[in-house]
Amino acid sequence: MKKIQPSAPRLFALAAILALVAMPVLAAPHQVVKARDLDPVLAKAAATQKVPVVVQLRAGATPPADIMAVSGSKHASRVGAISTRLTPAAIRALMARPEILSVSPDRAVRANLDVAVPATNADVAYQRTGLTGRGAVVAIVDSGVTPNVAVPEWQVLARADLVDANGRAADGFGHGTHIAGIIHAMAPDAQFVVVRALGNHGEGSLSAVVNAIDWVIRNRELYGIDIVNLSLGYAPQMSFRHDPVNIAVRRAWAAGLTVVTTAGNRGRDGMMTINAPGNDPLVLTVGAINDFNTMERGDDGVTTYSGRGPSYGDLVVKPDLVAPGNRIKSALAPGCSVAKEYPEKVVDGRLELSGTSMAAGFVSGAAALLVQQHPGITNDTIKTVFMKSARKLDGVDVFARGAGSLDVMAALEMTEKFPAAKHFNSSSPLVARSRSGVHMYLLTPPAGRSVALTGWEATYGNDSVFGESTFWANKRV
Repeated sequence: MKKIQPSAPRLFALAAILALVAMPVLAAPHQVVKARDLDPVLAKAAATQKVPVVVQLRAGATPPADIMAVSGSKHASRVGAISTRLTPAAIRALMARPEILSVSPDRAVRANLDVAVPATNADVAYQRTGLTGRGAVVAIVDSGVTPNVAVPEWQVLARADLVDANGRAADGFGHGTHIAGIIHAMAPDAQFVVVRALGNHGEGSLSAVVNAIDWVIRNRELYGIDIVNLSLGYAPQMSFRHDPVNIAVRRAWAAGLTVVTTAGNRGRDGMMTINAPGNDPLVLTVGAINDFNTMERGDDGVTTYSGRGPSYGDLVVKPDLVAPGNRIKSALAPGCSVAKEYPEKVVDGRLELSGTSMAAGFVSGAAALLVQQHPGITNDTIKTVFMKSARKLDGVDVFARGAGSLDVMAALEMTEKFPAAKHFNSSSPLVARSRSGVHMYLLTPPAGRSVALTGWEATYGNDSVFGESTFWANKRV
C-alpha cells in the first residue's frame, strides 16, 4: 500500500490556512460566544422584534427563569440548550451572563441533498455472514419517513414530529424516506425510530435539530436506539466547542449512540467546506464517492461536491471516510415535493438522489450490521473499525477521502480483533502549526487535554487509522 506523505504544496497550503483562519476557538472562562451570523441578524431586526435564537447553557447550569418565562421557550434538557424569541436588546444582554456559553440565531438547517450496495461490499458480507441488522435500531432525524414497500410501518418503533405538533412524522419532502430505504437495503431487518426535524421542502431550524437529538437521547433506552443518522447540516458559524448542535451530538455520543452525519455538499468551494455537525471530532462524518454504477471498486472516486476538510476554524481532519452518494436509487415517498419538483428523478418507481446524505445512510446501515454481530459494541469501536478497514483511495487527498471508502466485509472481519465493548478516544484529530511545522493532535474527553500524534507520516501513512495498522498514538503533551 502506497504511503501518503505530506507534499510541499500540501504543507504550504495547510500553513497558509492555519495563519488565515480567524474563527474564535477558545473563549475566556465566562465569555459568551456569539455565532458569526448573529450580529447581522440583530442589525436587521426592529427594536421590538422577537428574534428566534438558541441559547446554549454551560455544563451544569440551571435554565434561567426569566428566559424560560418567555412564551414559547423550550429547554432541551439533555443537551442544555434553550430555544426562544427575544428582542435584540435582550439578546445583547445575554452576553454578560455567566451561565450562558453561546448564542446562535435559530438559523435554517437543510438536508444535505445534491449498484451502490455492491460498491460497499455489503452484498459479500451478507453472503458470508447472513447479517441483516436484526436487533439494531436506527434513529433517523430528517424530514420524516413515509411507510412503503422498502420501509414497512411494522419496522418503525416510534415517531416524533417536531415540525407539526399534530403530525405523524410522515415525509412530505422525500429525503428521509430515501435515507431509510438506503439503510434498509444495507440492513433489511434493522428497525427505525423516526424523528421529523425538517419540513416539506427540506428546511428546518437549529432548534428543531437540537430538540430532535435531545428527544433521541431521552428515549434511547426506551426504544433501544443504537445509531443516529443526521443527513443534514449547515456551514459552521462558531467553533464546535460552543455550537448547540455540536454539543448535542457530543451528548448523544456520550450517551452511547453512534452518530453518523455528513460532510456536506459544498466541496466545489474547496477546502474547509465540512458542514456542522460533521465538523465535530467525535462523530462519524461521511463524504461521498461516485461508484459510476459499477460493481468494480477500482473506478470509485470522491465526488466534486463532497465537503473537504479540514473543518473551518477548528481545523478538524474530516471527513472520516467516504461511501457511495451519487445517483442513488432508493425508496420514494408518494407525493413528496422532491418528486414533484424533479419528476426526472423518479426512475422505475424509485427516487434517484445524490449527496453526502445518501453516503451517511450507507454507513448507518453498515453500523447496524456491526451492532447485530456484536450487540455490546461501542460507538468508539464502530468508528475506529470503519476507518481502519476502509479501502484506501490512492492519489486522493486525505481531506477529501478521510480514511478511505467504506468496506463492510472488511469491517465485520476486523471487529473480531477489537474489544467491542470498550470505550476509548476515537476522536478525529485536529491540525495545528508550531515552530517545527504542521502537526496533528487530539482532545481527550472530558478533560480536553491534548494528545500528541506521532507525526504526519504516521497518521496518514501505513501506521495509523488512515493507513493499515494501529489507530491513534496516545502520547500526552
